[in-house]
Amino acid sequence: MIADAFTSIGARRNGRAPGWEATHGRGGGGPGRTPGGRPRTTCGQAARTGTEPRPLVHERSAVEDTPEHAERAVAETRLVHEMHRRATSLLVEAAHRAATPSPALGQLRDFLVAQLRHHHAAEDAWLWPGIIEAAPELRHRLDVLSAQHCGLDVALDRLAAAPLPSPASASESGEGTATGPGPGADAASEGWSDELRNAAADVRDSVHEHLDHEEPVLFPALRDHVSAEEWEAFAARVVDTTPTAGGHLMIGFLHEIGSPDEVELFTSALPPEVAPMLPVMRDHGAAALAELRGASR
Repeated sequence: MIADAFTSIGARRNGRAPGWEATHGRGGGGPGRTPGGRPRTTCGQAARTGTEPRPLVHERSAVEDTPEHAERAVAETRLVHEMHRRATSLLVEAAHRAATPSPALGQLRDFLVAQLRHHHAAEDAWLWPGIIEAAPELRHRLDVLSAQHCGLDVALDRLAAAPLPSPASASESGEGTATGPGPGADAASEGWSDELRNAAADVRDSVHEHLDHEEPVLFPALRDHVSAEEWEAFAARVVDTTPTAGGHLMIGFLHEIGSPDEVELFTSALPPEVAPMLPVMRDHGAAALAELRGASR
């Protein structure tokens, strides 16, 4: 039931910005989009070519530009960034704990890989072009951030490929069980395989370092160069294409990190039919995070 509710986030969003379909189409491919609608990564391609996606601009604004709207963009972005910091740190901690259940560890790993890839691709394809159009002097600094995104993609590939035995295969092979890598694990180091632990640590370190570089550039740019209309359009596009796996983890992290007002601000963008499910998702997410931390609920 929770999965069904969160899947509807990707199916539709209440209150898209006006002019969205006229500017970007009704779905499928398009500038900066894959055929499935998700942002296209630019890693390995020439940066900022003449085929770069159009920035999120509109002929008419239905949302008044105010300091409050500028701070909303910063607040929502900061909340997501803090979630990424906390989630990557938790993955490292859980991977060093031999008793961490394999399904829980795999779910957090897969959630992180999907969310980080989507977040960075959305910035590169949909947010940076509009900022550069408004402030060309920021092009180089945003290109540096995109290059860091590409480096992080490599680390995410290693994390996604790191072995994580399923309960059945781990039990059959003698390499571990559903509650951890089992008695055959390296006695010198608790937790899961070195490959998984090292990959998780690389992603954590890359994410934390990247955000420390990105936020001093991005937060002022959001305040000064992204209109309320543009932010509404960007946020709508992100919600429409956000990976839905592990949605309860996202809600759980948000309630840990944000104030009630911040969580309300963030979740107000979700489809109205999801709202009744949010308390259940919050509880499910809190239980999953407690399990990953080795606590019982």
